[in-house]
Amino acid sequence: MHARRIDLLSLIDGSALDFQLVISYLPAYLTQFSKLHTIMAGVSLGGHVSWRMPALLPRNSIAAMFMVVSCPNLTALMLSRLGLDPSSLNTSFDELYKVPYGELEKVLTEQQRKRWPRTLHQLMAEGDRKVKEEWDDDVPLLLMGGKQDPLVPVRFMEPWVEKRREREESGKFEGKRKLEVLVQDNTGHSCTKEMVWKMAEWLSEIFGVYE
Repeated sequence: MHARRIDLLSLIDGSALDFQLVISYLPAYLTQFSKLHTIMAGVSLGGHVSWRMPALLPRNSIAAMFMVVSCPNLTALMLSRLGLDPSSLNTSFDELYKVPYGELEKVLTEQQRKRWPRTLHQLMAEGDRKVKEEWDDDVPLLLMGGKQDPLVPVRFMEPWVEKRREREESGKFEGKRKLEVLVQDNTGHSCTKEMVWKMAEWLSEIFGVYE
C-alpha cells in the first residue's frame, strides 16, 4: 500500500517541523543560560528526521549532528525497495530525485505507480533536494551504519559522503571538524555499543570536554 510510504514521509517531515519549533522557542524558556548547543541525532527513522533539519533552520543553528543507519536520499531508498532499476532512466539512484514524475512513470509498472504516486514523488524528491543542495557544511557530522544493513544499505549514503568530502578538499569547508564516517563490519540495522562509544568520544572532542 502506498499509504505506508505517505505515512512514513509525513512522520519524518512532521517530526522535523516539530523539532524546528522546539529549537526555535527553547532559548526563550532557558534564559538562565548564555549559550545553548543544539545537537541533532537519530537512529533509523530518527536519523531520517535529522537529515531534514539543517534546511529548516538558520545557518549555524546546529552545533553538531550524528546519524545512525539512516539515509539522506529517501527517493533512492524507497524506489529501490519498489524494485526500480535506475539504468532504465539513464541515471543513478543518487539522481532519481531529479527525475520528473512524467519520465519516471514511463518505466514503472502499474503496481509500482499505485505505490509511488506523483504527489508522493514530488514531496520526497523536494526533501532530498534540500538535503543534497542546501546542507550547512559548517555542521560537524558523524555518520554510522552497518555494513550488512539490509533495510538502509550504506550504499545510499555513500554518494552524499563523497560530495561532502569533495567540498572539504576544495578548501571551502570552514567547520569545526570534518565529516567522519563509521561503517561497522558484521553489523546490520542496529545501533551497536561501539557506535554509542564513538558518539560519546566524538562529542567530547567537538566540545573540548577533555581540554
